[in-house]
Amino acid sequence: MTRIQTIGVAAFLALSLVLAISLPAIAISHNHHGTHITKSIQDLLPVDLDAYCKRHNPYYDASFQYIGDNAYTGKCILGNGGSTDVNVDLACGDQYGATAIDRLTSFRPPVWNCFKDMSYAGEITQDMMTRYSRHVKHDNTLTVVLVNADPAAYGWEVQYADGRLEGIDLYNLCNYYYRTGYAMDRLRDAYNAHSWTCWSA
Repeated sequence: MTRIQTIGVAAFLALSLVLAISLPAIAISHNHHGTHITKSIQDLLPVDLDAYCKRHNPYYDASFQYIGDNAYTGKCILGNGGSTDVNVDLACGDQYGATAIDRLTSFRPPVWNCFKDMSYAGEITQDMMTRYSRHVKHDNTLTVVLVNADPAAYGWEVQYADGRLEGIDLYNLCNYYYRTGYAMDRLRDAYNAHSWTCWSA
């Protein structure tokens, strides 16, 4: 992948451990291509996909495994050699109750989380990205463009008049537009660039 702002694999794994043990809230960020995402750790919950596989395949000695390098390759591997698909949204509901839904925190390497007690607020459009970016950058000449990315949803970039490209902070965008107390970005389909949404509490 290109233009990824990263803190390294070791640091990423360390942050994943922090998620699991629920330390007090801190802010982290990572950048897949252009679309920049910032999260408050206290609002993201770890999801036990191995427990999900065992719960929904009780007769097959099932376990969870990624069979590829991205978040959409997770499978329940059955003791008889077969496999079944994984519904992370259902896994979050199983683990945290009816108000919990999934959140794709990192597509590659794959990281899923859950959050709860939030409601759908609206779609994130290219026009919203442009207006938000002009506001926070104090630059009415910039535009928001979609560049080639794998997957496509991470291809949104701020483009300045001189051609420079910069990522977009969708977490803060959601909080800018939906000031109901707290808001969060959520991706519906990583392969669809127009599937970013906001959820609010």
